[in-house]
Amino acid sequence: MIYNGAMMRVLLCPPLSESDVQGNLITFEPPLYGNSDLIRASRIRRLLKIEPQLDFFVWERGNLNLDKLDFSTFQPESSKLKAFDREITASSFLFTPELNFNALSIDFVEVDLAIEKVKTDKDKIRGNEKKEQADIKIPFALFWTAEKDHLFHRFRYLTNITDNSKNPKTLKFHTGEHKLFLSSANIGRLAIYCPQEGYKTKIKEIRLVNASDKIPALSIAGSDGVIEDMSGNVNLSAAQSFINIKYDASKIKGATGVRAEVSKQNAWFEHYSGTFRDEQFSNKVLFAKSIGTLSSNSYKLGLEPIKKYGFYEIRLAAQDNNGQVIGYFSDPLFLQVTR
Repeated sequence: MIYNGAMMRVLLCPPLSESDVQGNLITFEPPLYGNSDLIRASRIRRLLKIEPQLDFFVWERGNLNLDKLDFSTFQPESSKLKAFDREITASSFLFTPELNFNALSIDFVEVDLAIEKVKTDKDKIRGNEKKEQADIKIPFALFWTAEKDHLFHRFRYLTNITDNSKNPKTLKFHTGEHKLFLSSANIGRLAIYCPQEGYKTKIKEIRLVNASDKIPALSIAGSDGVIEDMSGNVNLSAAQSFINIKYDASKIKGATGVRAEVSKQNAWFEHYSGTFRDEQFSNKVLFAKSIGTLSSNSYKLGLEPIKKYGFYEIRLAAQDNNGQVIGYFSDPLFLQVTR
């Protein structure tokens, strides 16, 4: 059994291996406690841009095997499926036709839908219908098949929750930040499922969305010799007073600048929200910095407020003239500040 990337590194060193080859291993585990299923898709895309033939593997606990992932067909793309305008009731599915796309190509699956309560005799009291509660939380699940496995499985799904107000609405599944989705590599079909009793849902449209025009790109500039290590961390000494970052929000319509946020010590942003794709500035920052330019190959971001050793996170979002977020936050950079 391989428990984590650290264990894999041990296996790739003597005496368990003839030679030390752990330098060939790139891992995608968060160094802090949190949702281990979250992954920075932008890092995978950057690596593939540098080395298109790079091999990716996922540990399959079921068959105790390292399965190779095929990202060779990855192309950033968005597409709209044919209008469905189909209805599903509680505990039923809507199945798409074969789609055959690469999981790394998209960031979201968006579903336009309308929810309606199913009226029954129990909803009437002496001839008057009971007033429906307006904030009922209704869960939905997104299932999918993979190229190597054409079946829908109970363990392979993502969830989201909406309510019964303001029809129609858009339900968004953040597929691109989940290992569970990306580890399927090539997706066959999708299925939408609603378990909520007493409601019927009309699915109007399903979209596969690549959000490169809504999510800024962020990485280490590398101009000062500071780089990400093989685990995706940026290691800094406490004496380091700045870091050079590379970012680009120029594709985001309506953006006039960006805002960079640095998390508090050992308290990353996704610990609070459960996603990299926040749409609001955080009130849990150590400090933040507004930058008036939409892109830079090497922006010097001061780190003077960082006074303690530990893990920190840097992320940024595009903002408009009113200082409001446009689109989503970038994938973060992981900083490890040591002695």
